[in-house]
Amino acid sequence: MTMTRGLWGGCVMACGLLLSACQPDVAVPPEGYYSVPQETRVTVCPQHDSVWIPSRAGMFWTRRATLALPGVFTQIPEFHDCQKLLTQNRQEYGPTAAIYADSQVVDLLETARQLENGSDPLKAVAVATIVSDGPYQKLWIEQGLNCLYLYTQNQNPRAFMRTAADGTDCEKRVAVQSDKRLFVSEEPETTPFDKTDFSPSARWDWDDRGNQRFPFIGLPCGSAYCLYGHQGANSSFRHDRPAAVGRKARRVWKIRTWYDEQILGVIPAQGSPIEPSGVFGTVFPHPDLNERTETDYENAASVYLLSAEIKLQDKIPQYYSKFGLEPPAKDSTNKVYLCKGLSSHCIPDTETVPTCPAGTTDFWFAKIVSASGSTTKYRCVIRHLHPNFPIPGNARWWWDPYDEGIWMRCPSGCCQVT
Repeated sequence: MTMTRGLWGGCVMACGLLLSACQPDVAVPPEGYYSVPQETRVTVCPQHDSVWIPSRAGMFWTRRATLALPGVFTQIPEFHDCQKLLTQNRQEYGPTAAIYADSQVVDLLETARQLENGSDPLKAVAVATIVSDGPYQKLWIEQGLNCLYLYTQNQNPRAFMRTAADGTDCEKRVAVQSDKRLFVSEEPETTPFDKTDFSPSARWDWDDRGNQRFPFIGLPCGSAYCLYGHQGANSSFRHDRPAAVGRKARRVWKIRTWYDEQILGVIPAQGSPIEPSGVFGTVFPHPDLNERTETDYENAASVYLLSAEIKLQDKIPQYYSKFGLEPPAKDSTNKVYLCKGLSSHCIPDTETVPTCPAGTTDFWFAKIVSASGSTTKYRCVIRHLHPNFPIPGNARWWWDPYDEGIWMRCPSGCCQVT
């Protein structure tokens, strides 16, 4: 009897162990990470209060007010870029990825060149942080926080990606590693431009050549624009204006860290997920955006001040309906104007006043005139204040999983055209 009980007890124990082995593991979040309720909207894209960072394994999240590389610029969206990365056929989306440039990115290629000839073993300098909600192997990006490093070989720029462990951040300098290498193409700007003409910003860029359809990273490096990614990376378009318009007016069209260009997303039907439209859109800031004050907007003789211009490669019905955007007629562009003040000041009596978020007290409005001049749309603008922080006079698209909009500098903050 004792033996029978022993055998039975052993059998039960073995079966229990077997069953427990068959149960799915209960995921435990890394220290400092937690599960986010489904109704909470999280994104890796730049926000005005903190950065959401997913864990490398599972979808636990943490929030940080500041990242090591951008520092005080972390919460200023105009310095950074964010979008869903396209697959090679450019008809599907991969992960959403945000790129945050180091605050001193303009000078870091020169730093790397000096380190190459020195005795310090840490010869690679961190130039950008990439936060992604999924892997993108073409750029060696993993889910979580990734660090882009620059070094030189025979004074020529080289790069690699390094994934940070959960709960850590990018180290400013590390030893050169042999894996996860990326090509770097250095494209110097010519006279009259020098490194003071570069906005210290990061951009996702896209190579649209038939067999080279890949995203790559664009960062300033001295008086050049550096392209990080596949070999021979090439921007889909280059823009410029006649020299007669002057240096400041040319640089916001010619130097890619001032403006933003991407294949825009569309929602094919209500409730459907966003899809690539296949159409490039480019938003350029006004050259005076960098210096304008609140008084300039309050005392504008024409009520509105021209703040950005937009080019579309082709017509997108969704963007025409919401913003009145059209492809250019000859050399024309869609014009975006800003007005500070109540609707009675900014919106003509003949127009419908756009709805602003409940509780708005700092009223700004946008007037968007189509490239042909035939359509004018009025939109509410949300100003996110960042007093005492340097805001670059950039314009860029802001990524939203339901719709895309426009960011641009406005006095003491960032203006979001909704």
